[in-house]
Amino acid sequence: MERKPIGYWLKHLDNLITTSFDEVFGRRGLGRRHWQVLTSLTRGPASHDELSRRLTPFWEEGAMTLDETTGLLLDRGWIAREDDGYRLTEDGRAVQAALRAESDATRDLLTANMTTDDYDTVVDGLARMAANLESRPAPTP
Repeated sequence: MERKPIGYWLKHLDNLITTSFDEVFGRRGLGRRHWQVLTSLTRGPASHDELSRRLTPFWEEGAMTLDETTGLLLDRGWIAREDDGYRLTEDGRAVQAALRAESDATRDLLTANMTTDDYDTVVDGLARMAANLESRPAPTP
């Protein structure tokens, strides 16, 4: 097997992960943003601002807005409005649990034939690489 550079594997794996999870969520007409809201609310009710704070690190520019995301979940009866935010309904909790099981199966496939140490080594190495680049001095104009 030809050895390819890390950039190739990072992009290739990111595309495979995205496609796999898009399939899991897409079977229910959902996207990753919906999953993130449902999962965040398993911790308990949250205000709009709190949900936004929890999810901002995961949402790319141009992604569906929080209002669009919660709108669909409200329409389906999977979340409900609270005085100042949202909570999971029983139906929402059931959907989130089913999605969790499917997501876990995808993660299991992703890490098949890897030991816990293998996985930890990969994650630690990637985290160190990211930290290395994040610590570089800002370019001078």
